[in-house]
Amino acid sequence: MKNQGVRNHPFFHFKSFLGYLVNFYYFFNEMTHQLSLEVPYITNPKVLRIFDTSVWDSEVLSSEIKLDIISPGFIYPISLTVTRGFDRLYNSSSLGIYPSSDIDDLKKLPDGIYIIRLNNINGEDCEWVEYNHLRQTAIIECWNKALCSLNINDCTFLTKDIEKKRKDLYQIKMYIDAAKAKVEFCNSPNEGLELHNYAKKLLENYNRDCNC
Repeated sequence: MKNQGVRNHPFFHFKSFLGYLVNFYYFFNEMTHQLSLEVPYITNPKVLRIFDTSVWDSEVLSSEIKLDIISPGFIYPISLTVTRGFDRLYNSSSLGIYPSSDIDDLKKLPDGIYIIRLNNINGEDCEWVEYNHLRQTAIIECWNKALCSLNINDCTFLTKDIEKKRKDLYQIKMYIDAAKAKVEFCNSPNEGLELHNYAKKLLENYNRDCNC
């Protein structure tokens, strides 16, 4: 009966109301920030750029954010500490692919799927965002070189041979773009990687046949 008396006391109701406001406040705050990352295409074969495009609330501590990256061919991530609004370049050493203290020893980063996860917000693992990024720097560079080898300009008469090569190249580009879409937008990383590897094989055959 004492518990019921305390429960019905006006002060208890006031405390309950305050508790409701606190819970509503934290719930509202949890909904105010939206986690997102961007991994743009860049031509530098030795670096991977990642920057934060999240909308943060004021309660997030910038020193508590962790960025996990799993590179192609690896199982475990390399864990890095980042801050809100970060914009960083990562190389073969910082990603743990080819560790080196000499900048001249940095290797080209491989094409393939990089799994990138932003988590540990304020020391908690309940909020996170994860991306599958298909890096295609090497294959696009190879494709551009093949396109340049056609020497097409506004005065060029397209012979049957040049027209066939042009169509072959743009068909390969379609597979490259489709692979990107499968991995990053369709949530089908395995299918996307198969398309990427198929485009790579077609491009290798093209370059061999035309002696590019």
